[in-house]
Amino acid sequence: MIIRRVRMQPFGGVSDSEVTFDAGLNVVLGANEAGKSTTFYAIQNALVTPTKLKKRDFEREISRFIPVSGDTARVEIEFLCAAKHFTLKKTWGQKPSADLTMPDKAVVTDEATISAALSDLLPAAEGTVKSVLMTYQSGLERTLADIAADTGTVHAMSDILRKAVQETDGISVDNFRQNIDEMERSYFNRWDDIKLGPDDPQRGITNPFRKDAGYILQAFYEIL
Repeated sequence: MIIRRVRMQPFGGVSDSEVTFDAGLNVVLGANEAGKSTTFYAIQNALVTPTKLKKRDFEREISRFIPVSGDTARVEIEFLCAAKHFTLKKTWGQKPSADLTMPDKAVVTDEATISAALSDLLPAAEGTVKSVLMTYQSGLERTLADIAADTGTVHAMSDILRKAVQETDGISVDNFRQNIDEMERSYFNRWDDIKLGPDDPQRGITNPFRKDAGYILQAFYEIL
């Protein structure tokens, strides 16, 4: 799932705001109270929180995002799955509603059907998405405890990590990093790329390194 856009109208302290995301890594910067956490919670709740909630669940999950002067919180997000475009809209409050626009433009309004569709589209179970994949800074300690205590979450994360490895042709990230480091050493060992010479000024062409010279230093000696 690749989230492309989120609109909050309203949600929390945001009356009407839209955030778009580009392909690749996105970093959201802003001063305190700029809406960073609000955007995070808007996406999280749109994906995993039903609109029709019992009073207790509503108080726990949504009430803090209802504007003081209103009775409704609303989020719209656009996302891609397998290069197919989806639009999800959810409204909490006096008149809860949800609709999911499918890639063929068909609109689903039954929340049970929407929840089932999202479960198929999300990379893991809703609980894992909420407590692990979309964890927040102050919740990291709780997240680690949840992972340790919940075997279902452990298995879900294992599947995600296994898929990530498969999508990189089975190359371990640690092995990849090690190979890059070794390649860098083979080229740059004993070379000072600021002084453009040996890292020991006493080891010039008249007293070259006999061992551990990288390819660049070896070429330096041969050319001079």
